[in-house]
Amino acid sequence: MRDTRRADLLARSLTAYHARDFELSANLAKQLLLLDEDDPDAHMLLGSLYGRQEQYSQAINQFFRALETAPENPEAYNNIGVMYRSLGQLDRAQEALEKASKIAPTNAGVWYNLGNVLKQLGQLQEAQMAYLRCLELNPGNALAHNNLGTIYEAQGDLAQAEASYRKGLESDPNNPTLKFNLGLIYQKREDLPQARQLFEAALRYRPSWTPGINNLAVTLQKLGESEQAQELLESLVTEKPENAEALNNLGILLMEKGDLEGAQAQFEKAIGQNPRYARAVLNLDRLFQKQGRLAESVDVLARYSLLDPQQSEVRLQLGKLRLLQNSPEKAEEDLLAVLNQQPDNLEALRTLGNLYLQTKRAYLVEKVSERIRRLDPENVDLQLDLALYHAGEGDTGAATDAVQKYLQVRPKDLNARLLLARLLHQMGKTKEALKRLEALNKEDPRNTAVLTALGQIFRETGNQKASLEVADTLLALQGQPSDENLDAMMDTIDFYEQAANNLTDEVRATWEHNLRKLAQAPQENVHLEEVQPEEMMVEEPAWMTAGDVDQQPSLLDLGDLNPAVVLAEEEETVKIYDTDEIIPQFFEDEEEEKLEADLSQVQAPAPAPSPAPTPPSATSPPTPPSYSQP
Repeated sequence: MRDTRRADLLARSLTAYHARDFELSANLAKQLLLLDEDDPDAHMLLGSLYGRQEQYSQAINQFFRALETAPENPEAYNNIGVMYRSLGQLDRAQEALEKASKIAPTNAGVWYNLGNVLKQLGQLQEAQMAYLRCLELNPGNALAHNNLGTIYEAQGDLAQAEASYRKGLESDPNNPTLKFNLGLIYQKREDLPQARQLFEAALRYRPSWTPGINNLAVTLQKLGESEQAQELLESLVTEKPENAEALNNLGILLMEKGDLEGAQAQFEKAIGQNPRYARAVLNLDRLFQKQGRLAESVDVLARYSLLDPQQSEVRLQLGKLRLLQNSPEKAEEDLLAVLNQQPDNLEALRTLGNLYLQTKRAYLVEKVSERIRRLDPENVDLQLDLALYHAGEGDTGAATDAVQKYLQVRPKDLNARLLLARLLHQMGKTKEALKRLEALNKEDPRNTAVLTALGQIFRETGNQKASLEVADTLLALQGQPSDENLDAMMDTIDFYEQAANNLTDEVRATWEHNLRKLAQAPQENVHLEEVQPEEMMVEEPAWMTAGDVDQQPSLLDLGDLNPAVVLAEEEETVKIYDTDEIIPQFFEDEEEEKLEADLSQVQAPAPAPSPAPTPPSATSPPTPPSYSQP
């Protein structure tokens, strides 16, 4: 009679769960425990209910209670792993799931969940093997294909990533995340029409998906359809005014149209929604620089750096602007802070080298230059600056050494070759200087800068005949002789003569130009921010699908609102972003919007204790509820 009562209660509790009457399901499960407080199925069911309510620690306790009676229950360990992952306790999650995989090595869902944890831990090779094992056992698992594809993408293998996404779509042709991720592949390849089709397809099945709308707008902008992109973003910020990425992207489009006031308002709204949103801060800096509002640029960058001093991109830009505004001490502090985090940051090293030149610390410039050359032998711009510095200080020998090091890498640079010729002449090596200038003249007989340098040396050495011949050539290049042309030619020669005598002024002007160029944010080819899907943290139990193993779980994106992005195409470096895994989760579609707003504020409860399981039972327990993927 007792067994009949137990079977009836368990069946009714499961039926209530599938009907989403969770209160009734919990009440019936508790009645099961009144019959037997150690009933493993009742504890598994209650654990699932607690998990659905985000009471993860209570769920873990219930699953451990199930293990007291059935210590070799793989589904209990599997579900414990899922709960620990939901709490962010990835090491414990990995341990539990590895136990489950040893007990049930043919359970595809366990390998899928283990892959998710390993992937989140950054153990991509191990995660890849777990997903492959899952797919060996269940080739139709679209979500495993998706997550495997993100690993291939992280490894830079776009072809394999594309193949994985397409295999996933064979199992689930309408899956919006697989379409979106495939669209990102085409976006990276600059196949924009195909990317557009895929983003639009994803949005047909998930119309309000923020990453999909943002990336479709990115693609439309790159295709030159800025008006349509703006309409999409305006609609998105009307519906979701808290979306920082959409606000930032709308600001970029308005700035592109010349509406700087409107763009500023959007960037400031984005920062208001997410004060740690570095990209909006850098875009606001770019807007201020476009208007010559450098003091306001420094102010916004400095305020952000106080909030997040570890954000190196903002701190670097702040250092460059402070150097430009003659605040070398503060600039040095910013640049060294960046280099403490990123010792190989070439841009920070290059700017620091200019700072040491400006503050007359040439010995430090040499050290910075050596480090730059070790990191990138082709990066020798600082050597040319160093040559100008030494020339301005009257140290012709050091200037010559520096420009020769520069020319070893860039032997065709005209300005450096002219500078070397001038320096050789100053050192008394006039024959060598003339030989170099004559070689330049032979390469390009119409180059007036070379002719002017030749004429200057001939004039200084008293070779009037050669000087007049050069003057005739210059006049022929500039047109028919006239007082105006002759004055222009003589002005050019006088300029070089003055530059030779007052090279310090030239160096200062060169530095100012270089520093402004270095600090200036890019103005061309600015593209919208590409938004990655947010990380999803919660799995949905397979048995929750009311026995329909082919039914796809609802999808929910959670997590970070501040992905790394680029300001301009020419700045873009190859960065690996996790294009996200889509993982089954507890919640229903109608709950998603509320959860997207609230989940980031959920405080994780204290971890549950891990009681030692009792020795294995001689009898196998009934199959309990499971969080494994079908």
